[in-house]
Amino acid sequence: MLSVLIPFRATFGSQRERILHRILQLWAQVPGVQLCLGTDGGDGDELFSVARAFNAARSSAAGDRLLLVGADHVPPDEQTLARILADLEVRPWIGVFAKTWQLTEGATEQVLAGAEPSTVAGQHTLIPSCEGIVALRADAWDAVGGMDARFVGYGPEDRAFRVALETAFPDGIGAGSGHVISLWHEPAPRDRVRANQAIYREYTDALQAARRAREIRAMDPNSATGQQIRAALDAATTPDQRRAAEKAAAAAGLVLSAGEPAETAPEPEAVEQTRAVDELAPPPADETLPPAPVDDTKTDAGPAEQTNEEETVSLEDAAAARKAAAEESGQGLNTPPAKRTAPAKRTTAAPTAENSPATSAPAGEL
Repeated sequence: MLSVLIPFRATFGSQRERILHRILQLWAQVPGVQLCLGTDGGDGDELFSVARAFNAARSSAAGDRLLLVGADHVPPDEQTLARILADLEVRPWIGVFAKTWQLTEGATEQVLAGAEPSTVAGQHTLIPSCEGIVALRADAWDAVGGMDARFVGYGPEDRAFRVALETAFPDGIGAGSGHVISLWHEPAPRDRVRANQAIYREYTDALQAARRAREIRAMDPNSATGQQIRAALDAATTPDQRRAAEKAAAAAGLVLSAGEPAETAPEPEAVEQTRAVDELAPPPADETLPPAPVDDTKTDAGPAEQTNEEETVSLEDAAAARKAAAEESGQGLNTPPAKRTAPAKRTTAAPTAENSPATSAPAGEL
């Protein structure tokens, strides 16, 4: 069964309440779907959270297939609904539409008065995207933890949700087709745009990390990146540089030095692999990564920081001992040691909508 999730919050008698009432009338004509309305629990003095409202709607959904729409979106036609269900048989999630036809204020009033949306569809403004309408399997929603409730006010919770899905399920289909009709309403306040963009950046950072990790796993050690890692190993002069190079080499399956393979260790997490490589090799010219967000919520050093400090001290002591041994034996300082241990593994989980954390208006900010 297909459960349709609709977020809303509307003052009685307002235009947004009128739009919701008309959209529900149109959905009542669509057979075989479950309508799930959700509100964010806020009052009129607080900014609306579409993410919280979607999460509330999901809690009442009984279907194994979910369709996220706005309370201002006209229901899809029968052919589009059939396409959605067919795509979800082979994909965990899909973007449904490629464009939005937002009706003019006058055309919207005609629809609210009872006109069929298709009869006034020519009176619209074209928006060349439709980020807010997504269809997915219920288990995919649960896997990413739903939407991030930190998003309040205008966007981009819909884009962040898509990024979370793409990070966890890269075999989804982000590009939709066709258009959806949307009713006109007053735009949502933009008071929280900067804060919301900072949250969104956490999702894009995680997506880039996952992509880079997949590239590392498939990388040829003789490729340009592999050669760059080797060069970094040869040029490392400090413990920090050497540790970063060793992590990158281990992630790529490279040899630490001539005749000395890296010790086999459990595969690092995607984000840790990427961090090690990115310290040495910047992304391609056509791929710009935003700066990593600052985590100012930590108040004390945890076990990971203590482990790194101990590891740095041991490497420095080893370097000093090696230099002294080399001077006594007359060997060069670049002679490889008998054995190196793999650096301590640190894991950083990619954010999901529960634990951390598009340029269109978010779905149905009602």
